[in-house]
Amino acid sequence: MRSLVSVAAAVTLVACATDPQPKRSFWDLSQQPVPQTEAERTEQCLALNREVARQTSLYPLAAQTSYALAYQAKINDNIAALQSRRTQLACDVQQVETREKSPINTCFQKCRELTSRTEEQCFDACK
Repeated sequence: MRSLVSVAAAVTLVACATDPQPKRSFWDLSQQPVPQTEAERTEQCLALNREVARQTSLYPLAAQTSYALAYQAKINDNIAALQSRRTQLACDVQQVETREKSPINTCFQKCRELTSRTEEQCFDACK
């Protein structure tokens, strides 16, 4: 009997001690530094989206408790803070790469607009 209790305690300790993917808490997500790269921004936005979905899924569970209004108010506060962070990071704004025209294209376009040269003459002048 004693060995069975020891084995059960060991299994419980091992199961609780190993976390395959550490989860970031609401507080960690809302207090992270501003990302420096687009990849970091995308990663933070995805994590924020997941946490908003998780918080939203808690809402029906909170309604079943005796402190439903208090729990639901806290969930609403958390979601508002996460949404604010999403806005700060511009998660809903699609990032568009701005491509500068190459110097030859800019020259060619200006040549055609501002002179009476042919396309061939402008191309030769801009090479």
